Amino acid sequence: MKFYLVFLQNTTKDGNIVIKGRFESNEEAKTQLTQIALDHVRADGGDRQASVAFQNDKSLEEISTDINLNPGLYLKENDGIIEVYEKTAKEVGYLMSNIKYFIEKIAVFSTTEIDFEVPERFSCGCNVKKSAKVVKQTIPRKYTFLEQLSSLLKSGNKNFGLKPTNIAHS
Repeated sequence: MKFYLVFLQNTTKDGNIVIKGRFESNEEAKTQLTQIALDHVRADGGDRQASVAFQNDKSLEEISTDINLNPGLYLKENDGIIEVYEKTAKEVGYLMSNIKYFIEKIAVFSTTEIDFEVPERFSCGCNVKKSAKVVKQTIPRKYTFLEQLSSLLKSGNKNFGLKPTNIAHS
Protein backbone atom coordinates (compact mmCIF):
# COMPACT_ATOMS: atom_id res chain seq x y z
CA MET A 1 0.00 0.00 0.00
CA LYS A 2 1.37 3.42 -0.92
CA PHE A 3 1.32 6.32 1.49
CA TYR A 4 2.36 9.91 0.92
CA LEU A 5 4.03 11.66 3.82
CA VAL A 6 4.48 15.34 4.58
CA PHE A 7 7.64 15.78 6.62
CA LEU A 8 9.69 18.51 8.23
CA GLN A 9 13.46 18.20 8.04
CA ASN A 10 15.53 20.30 10.41
CA THR A 11 18.48 21.75 8.49
CA THR A 12 20.33 23.53 11.30
CA LYS A 13 21.05 20.81 13.84
CA ASP A 14 21.21 17.10 13.21
CA GLY A 15 18.89 16.96 10.21
CA ASN A 16 16.19 15.10 12.09
CA ILE A 17 12.93 14.42 10.28
CA VAL A 18 9.45 14.72 11.77
CA ILE A 19 6.44 13.29 9.92
CA LYS A 20 3.68 15.90 9.94
CA GLY A 21 1.01 14.04 7.98
CA ARG A 22 0.13 10.77 6.22
CA PHE A 23 -2.12 10.70 3.17
CA GLU A 24 -3.38 8.09 0.73
CA SER A 25 -3.07 10.25 -2.39
CA ASN A 26 -0.25 12.41 -3.69
CA GLU A 27 -2.63 15.25 -4.58
CA GLU A 28 -3.96 15.41 -1.02
CA ALA A 29 -0.42 15.45 0.40
CA LYS A 30 0.60 18.31 -1.90
CA THR A 31 -2.48 20.38 -1.06
CA GLN A 32 -1.98 19.85 2.68
CA LEU A 33 1.73 20.72 2.48
CA THR A 34 1.04 24.47 2.46
CA GLN A 35 -1.45 24.27 5.33
CA ILE A 36 0.91 22.18 7.46
CA ALA A 37 3.74 24.68 6.88
CA LEU A 38 1.46 27.59 7.81
CA ASP A 39 0.34 25.77 10.96
CA HIS A 40 4.02 25.40 11.91
CA VAL A 41 4.56 29.15 11.51
CA ARG A 42 1.31 29.89 13.37
CA ALA A 43 2.43 27.73 16.32
CA ASP A 44 5.67 29.72 16.54
CA GLY A 45 4.52 33.28 15.81
CA GLY A 46 0.73 33.38 15.86
CA ASP A 47 -1.84 34.31 13.24
CA ARG A 48 -0.20 37.62 12.37
CA GLN A 49 3.08 35.93 11.45
CA ALA A 50 1.22 33.22 9.49
CA SER A 51 -0.55 35.88 7.42
CA VAL A 52 2.78 37.27 6.13
CA ALA A 53 4.75 34.01 6.20
CA PHE A 54 4.91 33.33 2.45
CA GLN A 55 7.47 35.63 0.85
CA ASN A 56 7.94 33.98 -2.56
CA ASP A 57 8.30 37.28 -4.40
CA LYS A 58 11.17 38.60 -2.21
CA SER A 59 14.79 37.55 -2.01
CA LEU A 60 16.37 36.60 1.31
CA GLU A 61 18.21 39.91 1.38
CA GLU A 62 14.95 41.80 0.92
CA ILE A 63 13.32 39.85 3.74
CA SER A 64 16.20 40.57 6.11
CA THR A 65 16.26 44.32 5.33
CA ASP A 66 12.49 44.92 5.19
CA ILE A 67 11.60 46.72 8.43
CA ASN A 68 7.91 45.86 8.03
CA LEU A 69 8.71 42.15 8.40
CA ASN A 70 9.28 41.39 12.07
CA PRO A 71 11.65 38.68 13.30
CA GLY A 72 10.05 35.27 12.98
CA LEU A 73 9.54 32.41 10.53
CA TYR A 74 9.11 32.95 6.80
CA LEU A 75 8.33 30.50 4.01
CA LYS A 76 9.47 30.26 0.40
CA GLU A 77 8.06 27.64 -1.96
CA ASN A 78 10.30 26.18 -4.66
CA ASP A 79 9.41 23.15 -6.84
CA GLY A 80 7.01 21.56 -4.33
CA ILE A 81 9.36 22.12 -1.39
CA ILE A 82 8.67 24.76 1.24
CA GLU A 83 11.79 26.19 2.86
CA VAL A 84 11.50 27.69 6.35
CA TYR A 85 13.67 30.71 7.17
CA GLU A 86 14.08 32.40 10.52
CA LYS A 87 14.64 36.13 10.71
CA THR A 88 16.41 37.19 13.90
CA ALA A 89 17.50 40.57 15.25
CA LYS A 90 20.83 41.11 17.03
CA GLU A 91 22.36 44.20 18.54
CA VAL A 92 25.79 44.91 17.07
CA GLY A 93 28.40 47.54 17.89
CA TYR A 94 30.12 48.75 21.04
CA LEU A 95 29.92 52.53 20.94
CA MET A 96 26.77 52.89 18.92
CA SER A 97 24.35 50.04 19.22
CA ASN A 98 22.66 49.09 16.06
CA ILE A 99 20.17 46.34 15.26
CA LYS A 100 21.12 44.01 12.45
CA TYR A 101 18.77 41.40 10.99
CA PHE A 102 19.91 37.93 9.98
CA ILE A 103 18.04 35.30 8.03
CA GLU A 104 18.85 31.61 8.17
CA LYS A 105 17.31 28.52 6.59
CA ILE A 106 16.23 26.29 9.47
CA ALA A 107 13.92 23.64 7.97
CA VAL A 108 12.33 22.18 4.86
CA PHE A 109 8.79 20.87 4.36
CA SER A 110 8.34 18.32 1.61
CA THR A 111 6.39 15.24 0.54
CA THR A 112 7.58 11.74 -0.16
CA GLU A 113 6.09 8.47 -1.28
CA ILE A 114 6.51 5.28 0.71
CA ASP A 115 5.45 1.82 -0.35
CA PHE A 116 4.49 -0.01 2.81
CA GLU A 117 3.46 -3.64 2.77
CA VAL A 118 1.25 -4.49 5.71
CA PRO A 119 1.50 -8.14 6.74
CA GLU A 120 -1.80 -10.02 6.54
CA ARG A 121 -1.96 -10.55 10.29
CA PHE A 122 -1.81 -6.78 10.90
CA SER A 123 -4.15 -5.85 8.09
CA CYS A 124 -7.64 -4.71 8.94
CA GLY A 125 -8.96 -6.78 6.05
CA CYS A 126 -10.90 -3.83 4.65
CA ASN A 127 -9.87 -4.47 1.03
CA VAL A 128 -9.89 -8.26 1.15
CA LYS A 129 -12.98 -10.04 -0.11
CA LYS A 130 -14.01 -12.70 2.33
CA SER A 131 -16.38 -15.58 1.72
CA ALA A 132 -19.15 -16.13 4.17
CA LYS A 133 -18.91 -19.70 5.36
CA VAL A 134 -21.31 -20.80 8.04
CA VAL A 135 -20.02 -23.55 10.26
CA LYS A 136 -22.56 -25.37 12.37
CA GLN A 137 -21.11 -26.55 15.56
CA THR A 138 -23.03 -29.16 17.46
CA ILE A 139 -22.71 -29.05 21.15
CA PRO A 140 -22.97 -32.52 22.65
CA ARG A 141 -25.77 -32.84 25.14
CA LYS A 142 -24.71 -33.78 28.61
CA TYR A 143 -26.68 -36.66 30.08
CA THR A 144 -27.14 -37.35 33.72
CA PHE A 145 -26.19 -40.72 35.14
CA LEU A 146 -29.80 -41.91 35.28
CA GLU A 147 -30.47 -40.89 31.66
CA GLN A 148 -27.38 -42.80 30.49
CA LEU A 149 -28.35 -45.89 32.51
CA SER A 150 -31.91 -45.88 31.23
CA SER A 151 -30.74 -45.51 27.57
CA LEU A 152 -28.37 -48.47 28.05
CA LEU A 153 -31.14 -50.61 29.53
CA LYS A 154 -33.53 -49.70 26.70
CA SER A 155 -30.95 -50.65 24.10
CA GLY A 156 -31.34 -54.30 25.05
CA ASN A 157 -27.66 -54.87 25.47
CA LYS A 158 -27.38 -56.97 28.59
CA ASN A 159 -23.62 -56.72 28.79
CA PHE A 160 -23.06 -52.99 28.80
CA GLY A 161 -20.06 -52.86 31.03
CA LEU A 162 -21.49 -53.26 34.53
CA LYS A 163 -19.36 -55.34 36.82
CA PRO A 164 -20.61 -57.08 39.92
CA THR A 165 -19.35 -55.73 43.19
CA ASN A 166 -19.20 -57.42 46.57
CA ILE A 167 -20.55 -55.16 49.16
CA ALA A 168 -20.06 -56.49 52.64
CA HIS A 169 -22.73 -55.65 55.08
CA SER A 170 -21.64 -55.31 58.59
